[in-house]
Amino acid sequence: MPLADLLALLPDNTTGEISPADLRTIITDLYTTSGVQIAPGPWNGLAASAAFIPFPTPVPPVVTMNLAVAGPLLICISGYIDTVNNNNEVALGLDVTGATTIPAGSSSGQTLRLGARQATKATDSLSYVQMFNAGLTSFEARYTSQLSGTNISDMAMSAVRLGS
Repeated sequence: MPLADLLALLPDNTTGEISPADLRTIITDLYTTSGVQIAPGPWNGLAASAAFIPFPTPVPPVVTMNLAVAGPLLICISGYIDTVNNNNEVALGLDVTGATTIPAGSSSGQTLRLGARQATKATDSLSYVQMFNAGLTSFEARYTSQLSGTNISDMAMSAVRLGS
């Protein structure tokens, strides 16, 4: 719903014009058009994997959104990555399923990578814009690591609808 329509539901309330239904409409719109997940982890000693795989327990980080209309979303993923080993590259990606399906790692522009000749500890983030179909869509963080032992913590993911 466009911002002007949401604000119109909240007139100056000196006469009690704001109804519970108006607030439910606004909250529902905000809930179904943006998603944020903060996953503190940590995930320590992650296994090596050449392909993107789900995070083990604690609960894998997932954001679910139900978009009323198709359109662009701004996607952000960030995290604190400790590669632990020399010559280890670690990547974070989102596996998208539902109304829109995009496998994690299917595009290098949608993958956060960290690696170096020496063990590295860094916080990094990645943002990109992607078109999505209307309907229920889930975003699950996944990782790859060339060597076992990687530690990842303080991960955050967000998906926000752009435009109206």
